[in-house]
Amino acid sequence: MIYEFAIDPNLVATWGNPSDYRFFADKFGLGTARVMSEFPKLKNWRRQILKATSGAEDLELQRITALISLLTDKMISRPDTQYDGTISWLENAEFEHTRKKFHAILSTCNPRNHTDVMTGENLGVNSDKRWNLRIEKIVPREASEMSNSIVSMMSNCTIAILIDPHFGPENPRHRRTLTEFLNALMQNRNNLPLIRVEIHTKEKSSAEFFKKECKANLSKCIPMNIRVKLVRWKQRLGGEKLHNRYILTDIGGVKFTIGLDDGQAGETDEITLLPRETYELRWKQYASNEPAFDFVDEIYIPQEDK
Repeated sequence: MIYEFAIDPNLVATWGNPSDYRFFADKFGLGTARVMSEFPKLKNWRRQILKATSGAEDLELQRITALISLLTDKMISRPDTQYDGTISWLENAEFEHTRKKFHAILSTCNPRNHTDVMTGENLGVNSDKRWNLRIEKIVPREASEMSNSIVSMMSNCTIAILIDPHFGPENPRHRRTLTEFLNALMQNRNNLPLIRVEIHTKEKSSAEFFKKECKANLSKCIPMNIRVKLVRWKQRLGGEKLHNRYILTDIGGVKFTIGLDDGQAGETDEITLLPRETYELRWKQYASNEPAFDFVDEIYIPQEDK
């Protein structure tokens, strides 16, 4: 649902005209299916744009500067990137693509006819599925299918918060999907850190029962090197209801219509990419220092050794 694009700074340098500015101003970042890769490091990428626009007019530079701000608001980090300043950005991107694939590489040209390089004239072609990405999917309510539908988001994030008011560690249907979601987090990370992994749910049982079931059942669901925090909330008097199901990450989020558990054979669910305004609201309600609910308790799995 969210995909990583490498963007040639020389291409961005051509987007200062009014039509390109209007087209690209809402194509990347929160609420879209496209997030720019930090390739190379941001300072180097900016420097290359400034060099390419050294003779541009003031209005053109203003538009390009605004686009840079939009493109870099949310980026996907690549900790192990190597960049050779003696060859072109495109050659570097193609080499990096062999180490860890981008969804697509956007550039001014494609001299080697690389299958994953897109040039500016390709971007408005409706039939090109690399660019025209779906923001809603209908998937079988099977753990692997649910996970595969968002693996591009999960494998590129550093924070993942799973929200399901009805999550219960005692339920196999929740544990099966949790296992798949956490495995998706670990795919092709190449040293991209996981800073925060959490499950948020509502208070449905005693603290003793909840903690006992977490300890008994969840360790086997969690890959090595991941520590998961489970948080329980209750509705605040006159406040928001804990109802919908989301997965929120630092690069965007999605809503599951039915739940984060799997279902019976033949059942499907709708997964929808959250628009920016919705994402920011849900992030504040669940993931910020000003939650919309009253805190009940929390537990970490695995627990720290005493």
